[in-house]
This record gives sequence, C-alpha cells and structure tokens, in this order.
Amino acid sequence: MTRIRSGITARAAELERLHADVHRLWARRSLSADQWDAWARGADRFDLAVRDFYSPFDHAAKALRSGETQEVETAVQFLEADPWCFRSGYMKAELMHRLANGPDLDTHHHRLHDVVGRRLTDPQPRLLRHTARLAAAVWDDDLHQRVDRLPCPEPARTHQVQLFLHLVEQRLRTEGRTLDGCPDHRPPTALTMRGRVVRRAGPGDRPARLRPPEWRRTI
Repeated sequence: MTRIRSGITARAAELERLHADVHRLWARRSLSADQWDAWARGADRFDLAVRDFYSPFDHAAKALRSGETQEVETAVQFLEADPWCFRSGYMKAELMHRLANGPDLDTHHHRLHDVVGRRLTDPQPRLLRHTARLAAAVWDDDLHQRVDRLPCPEPARTHQVQLFLHLVEQRLRTEGRTLDGCPDHRPPTALTMRGRVVRRAGPGDRPARLRPPEWRRTI
C-alpha cells in the first residue's frame, strides 16, 4: 500500500515537471518555428501524462457515482497519497464528495480519519467543505477527539477548525446526529445549496409571505 501511495506521489511530481516544461516552452514559442514545435510537443506530452495519471481516479469517481463499491480503495489511496499537481485539488474534492455520499466506509474509517486530519493540519481552504462532508461520513468519538486535540497556535487556524466543526455539525444534523454522538431531537433541518441550515416547515407553520408582483424588479 505504501508503494502504491509513493507511486502516485512520484507520478504527480513528474506531472508537475512536465507542466513546468510547458510553461517554459510557451514563453519561448514565438522565437522560431523550432521553438514552436518544441512547445507543441511538450504540450502533447503533458496532455497525455494528465490523462494517464488521472484515468484510474476518474474511473473510480464515476464508479462511486454509480454505486459501485470496488473502487473505494482506489479513491482512498489517492487521498492518502495527497498529491500536489495539476488538477489534484479538483480530484480530491470529487473523490471526497463521492465517498461521503455513497459506499459503506466502515473498513476505511481510520485511514479516512488520517485524510481528514491531514487536511486540517495542512489546510487547503478550497477543500474545507469537502473535507467536512467526508468527516461527517466517518464521524465517531475517535475523530472528534482527534480534532479537539489539534494544536491551534494561530487565530486563523482556530477559526478554520471552528468552521470545519460547524460544517460537520450541519451535515450530521441532516442525519439526526450531533458531534458528540447523541441523537438530535431538534426540529429537522435541510442543507441549502450554500450549506446553510434552514428549518423545514411544520404542519402548524404559517405560509411564507410572498412579495406582491408590483414590487418585483423589472428590466
């Protein structure tokens, strides 16, 4: 397993090298026809390398979207390797989203706890919401205690952890759970597209007041 993760890391480093070559050749492509051809060949090599590198993980994401569980291991290995290269952030977000919304992850809890912990100690802000979604899918006392023990020497880090816990709690409430594992007996909630929690209307609630048509803005 370690060999697989190191292989992903090595291929990601090679992808970054090819990406840098494309930028270097692009800056010189107008100097001559030979330089233009060199840039075109470099771009083709990079494009092929991108497709080869992401092919198994794109397949895993599609399989998880279709409810197939045999690709869970592939997705977990990518998140564990945590590569940093062209498109890697998008792939991490996609795989975390698919894992959080699909298969049974009981046998992968501890490994995904490590993935969540790494995203909090080595943050990538654009992945915070996806990390919280994944954390909610494998949330238990062990992960809760691990998050509570995280060092937060800077106010910005403290704010990030607080925001993470807030996002996890939102997700858990949709399943009738809380951060401490107790059942949530508060009124049911639903997540909006922007991740905010809104109360569902009950049978005794008054209907929402609609704005009169004449107030609507016309263009």
